[in-house]
Amino acid sequence: MTRRATDNSNALDAFIAAKIEIDGMLERLSALRRTISGPAPTRSTGAMSAP
Repeated sequence: MTRRATDNSNALDAFIAAKIEIDGMLERLSALRRTISGPAPTRSTGAMSAP
């Protein structure tokens, strides 16, 4: 019995196309978040400064 190598080029092309689409969606969501919320808030240490 001879085993032939399978050609996965169609599956790879579909995967890459889907990845590009998802990456674009994530970038748009990230840009929208930056627009709505502005820069990330500074981290609070919880310590109070002396008067």
